[in-house]
Amino acid sequence: MLFTIVAPIWFVYYLASRDHGTAALVVGGIWALLFVWAVVTYPIRWRARRKSGKLLHHLIDLYRLLGDETISPRKLKETLDTATASGVVLDGAVFTIVDRLLVRDPTAFIPNRVG
Repeated sequence: MLFTIVAPIWFVYYLASRDHGTAALVVGGIWALLFVWAVVTYPIRWRARRKSGKLLHHLIDLYRLLGDETISPRKLKETLDTATASGVVLDGAVFTIVDRLLVRDPTAFIPNRVG
C-alpha cells in the first residue's frame, strides 16, 4: 500500500513543491489512470483468482488420492470426472489408464505392487 498509494502521491507533491508542475500533473494523471484501472478490473481479477483456486483445489484432491498406498479406481474416476467438469484440463491418456484400471480390478489398485 505504501508504494502504490502513498509514494506516488508524495512524489507528485514533491514535484509540485519544486516548481515542476507539468511533471507533477503528468505523474499524477498516470497514477490516477492506473488506480482507476486497478479498481475497475478488480472484479475480473477476483473471479479469475477464485476460479484458479477451485482448479487448484481439485488438483490437490487428485494428488492426495494418488498418494495413498491403495487407490480405488472407481473413486479416482469420480474425482477425475469432477475435476474435468470444473475445468481442469488433463491428458487423454490419464482417462485411458484409469479405464484400464477399472476393467482390471474396480475395487483396488496398489501402485507399488509389481505384476
